[in-house]
Amino acid sequence: MFGNIILSVLYLFIAIIYITLFHYPKKMIAKSARILVLLSIILHLSFILYLTFTEGRLALATVFEVLSMLALFMTILLISIEIKTGEKSLGAFIFPLVFCLQVISVLGKRIPVLDESITHMPLLGLHTLTTVVGYTCFIYSFILALMYLNLLKRFENKKFDSIFFGMPPLDLLDKLNMIAMNTGFFFLSFGLISGGWLSLLIWNEIPFFDPKIFLTICLWFIYFVSLIIRSLLKLRGRTMSYASIVGFILIALIIILESLTQATLHRF
Repeated sequence: MFGNIILSVLYLFIAIIYITLFHYPKKMIAKSARILVLLSIILHLSFILYLTFTEGRLALATVFEVLSMLALFMTILLISIEIKTGEKSLGAFIFPLVFCLQVISVLGKRIPVLDESITHMPLLGLHTLTTVVGYTCFIYSFILALMYLNLLKRFENKKFDSIFFGMPPLDLLDKLNMIAMNTGFFFLSFGLISGGWLSLLIWNEIPFFDPKIFLTICLWFIYFVSLIIRSLLKLRGRTMSYASIVGFILIALIIILESLTQATLHRF
């Protein structure tokens, strides 16, 4: 708990630095942000590895552990994008959400809701890990979509302010969004396949109409259709951004369904 509180404070500090960097792009601020991000990744990985080795399971047995892992993966993906593209404005939009995810994970219950025989199954780790990576990419896709639509609106209204010049070009946002959607779809597909196998082992059936499982399949189908339509009709930008937003709404519903209700027997 203490370590996760430290991480939450660190992520809040990083968010403030990136917001400052967005409005005042100085090399000193950018360098400080990079150092703190790398530090947060090391600390976060250390805490997860400690929990994994002490409890003998991957730290993904509860929705709150999943939220913490989402925060870590979003941070790792951000630093990867920065190194690849040199673009440093994304952090101002990513880290406020990373901070919120980490805070919620700290406040939530961390008591595993699964039988120990299930939490120690390697297949559970594969299922949850691939699904969380998929969710991470879709959350990035959502943020990139909002940035794209905001920048496009400013361009159409000829509103060339500091926010307009601070954001990445439309083409880069669209390209990153498509990479995020394709990668997320790939990992979620593996998550669904391994999840189906796991369901057969635990319940001897796949409960397709369980609310969480049904919504996850709907999420996969939305991205599947969106990617096929883009490929066939060469759609870009605005249309794909709307698909990303719909997908994120479904992810939010899935997380809320699991954390706040007892409507699903899918407790992992």
